[in-house]
Amino acid sequence: MGGGPATVKRPVVAQHTHLLAHLSEWLDDQGLAADDLNTDVLHAYLLDRRAAGYGFLISLRGMAPMLRYVCGLDVIRSSGCRHRPGRWSSCWPGIAGT
Repeated sequence: MGGGPATVKRPVVAQHTHLLAHLSEWLDDQGLAADDLNTDVLHAYLLDRRAAGYGFLISLRGMAPMLRYVCGLDVIRSSGCRHRPGRWSSCWPGIAGT
């Protein structure tokens, strides 16, 4: 009956995996690539996400863990993604560190 760490983390990982898949699909629909990501593009994505009726993970702060993870992998090479361990808030203007 225990609610160990795996029980807590699994839904969060699934939510962020779906968020990443949705962002990837949106970028493709816009004719953009991961390297095109910047704060303005993320704001446009989130506006579209809210307009589509999503009520969860609809802010830059909500996206921060996924963006931090992807930037840490060196997958995004845009000007917005300058990941420095412990300095997440400096990576993307307007995104609070977590």
